[in-house]
Amino acid sequence: MNQTMSITDATPDTGTNRSHSGLGIASFIMGVVTLLVFIAVVVIATGMAMAAGGHLDPKSVQAVMLGLSIVLDGLLSMIGLGLGIACAAQHRHRRILGIIGLCMNALVIVLVLVCFIIGNFKN
Repeated sequence: MNQTMSITDATPDTGTNRSHSGLGIASFIMGVVTLLVFIAVVVIATGMAMAAGGHLDPKSVQAVMLGLSIVLDGLLSMIGLGLGIACAAQHRHRRILGIIGLCMNALVIVLVLVCFIIGNFKN
């Protein structure tokens, strides 16, 4: 009847030994990269427009490449958003990086859509 119990046997499993999900890490990295790329493209486009007198010709090669960069950035954010959703559905791993990545990728998608809406109103 005299059994000894260690402290680790008595503490409930709170999930502190869970590792981060690979999907969450990938979503977080894609969110950071796409957000930085979006900011860089907007800064470059603004600088090019300022250098050209406030207006960038939409048919120029530079404007087409900037637009293509925004579209590709939005597509990569959609992939990151899917990875974040998949990570949020997992219960065996920590989900915080996936949720942060999901939020950052959603933000980039919203910003890309806002750029397209603003671009359509200007034309």
